[in-house]
Amino acid sequence: MLDSLLKSLAIDPRVLALNGATFLILLFVMNRVFWQPMLKRLESRRSNIRKAYDKVEETRTELERLRSEYEARLAQIEAEAHSRIQQTVRDAQAAREEMLAEARMTAEKMSKEGLAEIEAEHASVRAEMLDTLNRVAVQALARAQGAPADDQQRALVREYLSAGGEKN
Repeated sequence: MLDSLLKSLAIDPRVLALNGATFLILLFVMNRVFWQPMLKRLESRRSNIRKAYDKVEETRTELERLRSEYEARLAQIEAEAHSRIQQTVRDAQAAREEMLAEARMTAEKMSKEGLAEIEAEHASVRAEMLDTLNRVAVQALARAQGAPADDQQRALVREYLSAGGEKN
């Protein structure tokens, strides 16, 4: 049946076998010369692309890690700066309070010293005034008597002025 079909189509079986063998040889040569090198080239390219994607992913992961470290460090620096500012403010307030306390103490000391000086000056002026008043009173008494005042009269004037000074 195959023979009759080949004769009806006018196909020579030897030519058919020769064409088949030529096709197989050509397929073998094409596979060796073109397809295998092309497949190797495609596989090499696919491998390079895969490596590039892996490298990109590795770089992206490293970038994320570095960004996280950067943000953490930045947050740490901000926290340290805030802490230092707060400490500086506390130190400044403490220094201010210390200066105010020192100023209050100095003012109080100066006030006390001033009061002591005023009291001393007051006592000195009072003593001087009593002394002057005593002298004037003794002189007035001597003029009124027409004779110098004796020790008893001077003591009496001094006693009178001292008693009057204490009443005021």
